[in-house]
Amino acid sequence: MQATPLLTDVVWRQLDPHAGRLSRRTARRVRLAIAVALVAVVLAEFCWYAGLIAPRLSWTDSLGSEYGWDPVHHSVSVHNDGLLSVRVLGVGRSGPGFTLSSVTGTFPTTVDPGGDLKFTLTYLVTDCAAVPADAWPVPIRVERPWGVQTVHIGLPSKQDDEAPDGFVTEEVRSRHAVEWQRWLADLACRYPT
Repeated sequence: MQATPLLTDVVWRQLDPHAGRLSRRTARRVRLAIAVALVAVVLAEFCWYAGLIAPRLSWTDSLGSEYGWDPVHHSVSVHNDGLLSVRVLGVGRSGPGFTLSSVTGTFPTTVDPGGDLKFTLTYLVTDCAAVPADAWPVPIRVERPWGVQTVHIGLPSKQDDEAPDGFVTEEVRSRHAVEWQRWLADLACRYPT
């Protein structure tokens, strides 16, 4: 028995060899769309890296760190990781049980690329139990061509062994890392002056 071919030579000749192919015009459009998309992705990545879309500010300890509870204060150093200068209008906020009473530094101020800004936030603890225990980043308000934008900078948590000598209790030792505002409020409330 001889196998019958699935398609005869007559059918093969009738089939269009270019069926399903894009026309040259459509293929050019597709290649152009892909090139434009790649350029847009690279441009967006550059704008993000440069700090044009959002300021690239981060916490740094390059200027040293200072904190205390009499009065409750925390010095913050911020680094401009972007390629553009950032104009800082103000920093800090109040929260439950924690009222911002003063900020050192002159605002507005400009932080150049690779530059640092140091400021100290001073708080009044109004309700020890109400101070948040979760991460509580510091808001930094910056001026942008389209308006004011707020960037939140996370500060490192404090270790229980950072308390001054004689101020570490068994309760404090039983915890590990504590968010900075809770740690300062605990010290201020436990050891008032």
